[in-house]
Amino acid sequence: MAPRPVPPGWPGCTGTIRYDGVAARLARAFKDDDRRDLVRPLGRLLADAVERAIAGERDGPVGGAPSVLVPVPSSPAALRRRGDHPTLLLARVAAQTLAAGVEARAVLRMARGTADQAGLDRSARAANLAGAMVVTRPALVRGRRCVLVDDVLTSGATLTEGRRALLAAGAARVDLAVALVTPPRSPSLGLPFRPRPD
Repeated sequence: MAPRPVPPGWPGCTGTIRYDGVAARLARAFKDDDRRDLVRPLGRLLADAVERAIAGERDGPVGGAPSVLVPVPSSPAALRRRGDHPTLLLARVAAQTLAAGVEARAVLRMARGTADQAGLDRSARAANLAGAMVVTRPALVRGRRCVLVDDVLTSGATLTEGRRALLAAGAARVDLAVALVTPPRSPSLGLPFRPRPD
């Protein structure tokens, strides 16, 4: 799946359900209202997307090493406000759910301050995040296949920047996976949601 317009170099992204209705309320409650009791169900949604991202690979694990689930980083202000890193919590549940073959590592951090993405349009989000992330421990991703994970896909700007940083640090491959996908505002820009085969 891809946001519209598609960011340059977008590699595709797997997601599980729409960020709408009850699902959106639960995701907001988890992230912003300290409802950490929701980490397991939301983490399982992320695990589903990660599993499909990994299953869709043509090449299999790079060098036989486990895939690295890399959560997008929170800003320092968000970390102070929330007291933890919600996307890392989801990544850990996803890794536990999938068991062998994946490990969660918080190796991305914000290298500079950025504006709150919530009030920005697509182009402003991309400009806001350009060059904003760095990998703190390149040895953990160098030559490895990474799956960059986030709770919600909106414009794709955060995932695009995180992917850039991971590839710059030497990751062999970076796939993208999210628990929820923001539906398009216009019905003419529908995302291709296909049912998962049994």
